[in-house]
Amino acid sequence: MHTKKNVAEALWATLMDIPDKSKDNPKARVDLAALCDRPNQHMRPPRGGKKWIRPKADFVLSRDQRRKVLEWIQRLMFPDGYAANLRRGVNLSTLRVLGMKSHDYHIWIERLLPAMVRGFVPENVWLVLAELSYFFRQLCAKELSRTVIDDLERAAPLLLCRLEKIFPPGFFLPMQHLILHLSNEARMTGPVQFHWCYPIERCLKVLRKKCRNKARIEASIAEASVLEEVSNFTTTYYAENLPSIHNPPPRYNVGENESNLSLFRGQLGSASASTTKVLQPEEGRSIMLYVLINLDEVEPYLG
Repeated sequence: MHTKKNVAEALWATLMDIPDKSKDNPKARVDLAALCDRPNQHMRPPRGGKKWIRPKADFVLSRDQRRKVLEWIQRLMFPDGYAANLRRGVNLSTLRVLGMKSHDYHIWIERLLPAMVRGFVPENVWLVLAELSYFFRQLCAKELSRTVIDDLERAAPLLLCRLEKIFPPGFFLPMQHLILHLSNEARMTGPVQFHWCYPIERCLKVLRKKCRNKARIEASIAEASVLEEVSNFTTTYYAENLPSIHNPPPRYNVGENESNLSLFRGQLGSASASTTKVLQPEEGRSIMLYVLINLDEVEPYLG
């Protein structure tokens, strides 16, 4: 968990060129000049000023590209419970996303990274980043097979070598090199959800919420646990129409727009207030065509 989070955090800061967090800093460029053969990325002496010039690397997004990425994140929509609402942390003035946690980096590196940088970086850089994203997506799957683990073990050294050809030496801390051992760890311990720290972190979050008195931490947690146990026992005898911990109120407006049509079967209803939208003629024709093609109830009338 922490290996993946640290790799994703370092990669995010480097791609977005976040000051004080990016691994592509002047010290890394000095090391790059001594260890690598990339003269186009060497620090250049100042021209009439006091600061040395750091040429832009292929993997770093420009300011306009970063702004487009953040505007794209503001329009992102995930399934309910799939991920946090990243749009709340977007700050267009500083070009940052604030408050990203471990699960946010988990979703970003697996699902958002390839789409985020596509077209902004050269094709060879994008292929390596997409391969890194696919590596973690395969590793963190709910089910793992031995053949997939064999493929991951063969791909990890090659992936790390391709990353070393793109990023400066300062990017590769011990955490980045631990990518080599993740597939072997999965072979010995099984899927990551059973041995990574995600369930432990969730349990600790619950315990932290129960701690109301910081001067008496153990007693506070014990009192909250007893109260929770009593509440769970008593609320089982509540009436069905009373909201409780065993009968929480629905998150959506269930029952408002029930339908028996095959195309709209299920629990409908919006999660928020309604808004007015004026359809363009082309949109109306597209919706009508979709309904006529996919709705079973209209087939007798199409003959």
